[in-house]
Amino acid sequence: MPMVVYVNAAWAGLPPGTTVGPGQTIGTNAFATIQDGVNGTAPKGTVQVSAGVYNENVTISQPLQLHGAQYGVDARTRSSAAPTTESVINGSSINGTISIGADDVVVDGFTLQNNASGPAVTANHTYSGTWIFNNIVRNNVFGLYLNPSGSAYSQVKQNYFVNNNLPGAASGNAIYSDGGAVNYFIYRNTITGHISGSVALYGASGTQQNIVIAMNDIIHDAPIAMIHASNVKVMENTIQNLPYEGISLQGGDNNVDIEANVLQNNARQGVSVNNAFAPESNSNIRMKYNAIQGNASGGLLVTAGSYTGTLDATNDWWGDPSGPSVNGDGPGTGQAITDPDKVVLFQPFLTSNPFAPVSHVVTLTSGPMVTDGANSLRIAIDNDSQTNAAVIELEVFYASVSLTGAQKVPFVHELFSIAPGNVVTHHVTVNFTEEYVVQVAVSGVSPSDVVVSIFAMDTIGKQIGAQRVLQAEQTPISAITPAS
Repeated sequence: MPMVVYVNAAWAGLPPGTTVGPGQTIGTNAFATIQDGVNGTAPKGTVQVSAGVYNENVTISQPLQLHGAQYGVDARTRSSAAPTTESVINGSSINGTISIGADDVVVDGFTLQNNASGPAVTANHTYSGTWIFNNIVRNNVFGLYLNPSGSAYSQVKQNYFVNNNLPGAASGNAIYSDGGAVNYFIYRNTITGHISGSVALYGASGTQQNIVIAMNDIIHDAPIAMIHASNVKVMENTIQNLPYEGISLQGGDNNVDIEANVLQNNARQGVSVNNAFAPESNSNIRMKYNAIQGNASGGLLVTAGSYTGTLDATNDWWGDPSGPSVNGDGPGTGQAITDPDKVVLFQPFLTSNPFAPVSHVVTLTSGPMVTDGANSLRIAIDNDSQTNAAVIELEVFYASVSLTGAQKVPFVHELFSIAPGNVVTHHVTVNFTEEYVVQVAVSGVSPSDVVVSIFAMDTIGKQIGAQRVLQAEQTPISAITPAS
């Protein structure tokens, strides 16, 4: 079977053997339906789908890349779903317009719409390595039903989710999981117009873990909600003008970092911690460097009996330099913290808005990473450029070695390139309870096109912490490390 096949709805009715383009023959490597194209390509091949309207459901049972007419084009920048420029799939299956039954599947550059029976895309917990990039997802029962197993990282990036509210099971969610989601990136999406959840992570204890929700714009939508989720990082999102709370932790959630988000002008709280949907208490929640302001029911609600331990909400902006008002008793006049069990640590607090004006520009640095019992670091480097390879120089140092004075000698020093649109992951063995500094030099692309995420892993491979290397830290290594 060919490694590359072509699909064009305009070829419908042409007999096998018809030449439709240079090296393109109907029935061999050219087809009128997407399903025929998928069936006709070799494993790990590519199906290139031309602009047009495709009224069908697609089942994928082998690793491959499915490229629409807008492959590589950020869906957030596309104002139209016109079939003259878009590959539009109108689905009708309860199993999803695109049903993924294989590892390592990419869906990039489509408009997925009008499925009145189910979601736009489904992938069950048997599989992983699912990449959903650059799609407009609209007017379905819900958007994505992804439950990756975590054997490889799955990603949902640069999609535009809007108004997926047709009647049916799980209606009104943009991204929904209730079958287990592990090792999962959700970032740089725009999500708007949903009535149930922007990102909904529901499941039994231990089934939703190692998830990063970052740099999304969630506007006039529904909350990020989770039950029984662990090792989750919610960072650098703009969450505003929701008719609900911005983030809702609804029981049994553990080790959740809520960091550097804008949570403003929502009809309820910025963050609600409760156990409304699971009897277990939440624990190990950290809220840092968030801008929390203008929320009608206050900044933070922790309902009685819903939290165990201390909830660290220090270094947040509460809408006023005087700080938050806690249980109506001050010390400030900013957003309210409702905390009947007095579990919230809120001092020190920020006295100015770290996002002024509101943007995704984060001026804080992540600093050294304390591995807290890790025995390895997983360093994922994502080249978002769609045209150029990124040349990466990676060095890892012990933080205990001074940045000045004596020479710094890295214990990891690697030079490699990353193809356009690809991610490279490195695993580094480290000592227990040490601090480390990761430095990355970028050439060949703009540093803003490179995203570096660092995950501390324990002895059994479970993620215990995560950091992103901010653009400001992607300084040339030669500036701090002798070239020799």
